[in-house]
Amino acid sequence: MSEPRFETLGAVLKDIQNRNWLHSLYGATRPPWTADTLCVVLERDTYSEEVPEFARRHSLRDVLSVHQAQGIVENARRQLAEPGVDELVQAFNYYFKKDAFIRFTER
Repeated sequence: MSEPRFETLGAVLKDIQNRNWLHSLYGATRPPWTADTLCVVLERDTYSEEVPEFARRHSLRDVLSVHQAQGIVENARRQLAEPGVDELVQAFNYYFKKDAFIRFTER
């Protein structure tokens, strides 16, 4: 298995529908995040509190599951024909802060 690699949050969100929904996004920074914030998608045992080795080695914390991020992006795409990376990141930050989906009509 190859070593995980860091990606920008914007790139991950644009491609989130192609990610394994059982994995999680890990990052080193705190919100609010930007499209250029570095993160990594890692496999995670949902029944364990154990942090993946790569995350532990780089002092990363679990931000949200891929499944949650997929829901965030799906919600944005239902409201906006072609949401840009900035809208996806805005929706991601909103969900993380409020534990609710953003309503773009009420921005």
